[in-house]
Amino acid sequence: MKKYLYLIALIMLTSSFIALAQTESDEGEEIQPSRKSSQWGVKAGLNFSSFSDTVKSLPNLYSTRTGILLGVFNRSDIMPLLSYQIEIAYSSVGSSFTENQASISINYLNLGGLLKFYPLTNKIGANACLGVQYGYLLGVNQNGLDIGAQYNSSNWDLIAGLGYDFDFGLNVDIRYTYGLMVAYNYIEYRSTNTERRNLGFQVQLGWGF
Repeated sequence: MKKYLYLIALIMLTSSFIALAQTESDEGEEIQPSRKSSQWGVKAGLNFSSFSDTVKSLPNLYSTRTGILLGVFNRSDIMPLLSYQIEIAYSSVGSSFTENQASISINYLNLGGLLKFYPLTNKIGANACLGVQYGYLLGVNQNGLDIGAQYNSSNWDLIAGLGYDFDFGLNVDIRYTYGLMVAYNYIEYRSTNTERRNLGFQVQLGWGF
């Protein structure tokens, strides 16, 4: 997980340098509104995901799995500092097991809704987001074996994150997601009083039109 945190820090640092360079280039020029009140866009990124279980007798059972996400979004302004964004995305999450190197890939079609707060400007810039997403299960694969019947057909996640929107269309987001529902519904597994939920970080790059 540490190497993924380094990657996230590097992306945030790079975004800061780009923003600083852009600000310096705009000094002395008249500031014009640069963010549309409504905007469509596309996004792509990586999930760094794992599971959360309540089995305290099995520490370090899971390790991080990397998956992709691809989607579209629409952002609409509610008021000068607040926007609402809806998203539709294909997202691959899951986890790897530390003991036997098995890997579980859980694929969802997500529909999300979140609020984006721009504390510094009503045009572009740094923002924080908070929302939820509904996930429709597309399939589950464990080392080539279809185990989708063992998982719930839908899922809800809580989303929280930070981002930066550039005036030329690029936006960068770092998010944390936490499963509000138990993802695994296999009867024998649930009888052990454990709750396997999806959780992880997302790094996203988007482009608004």
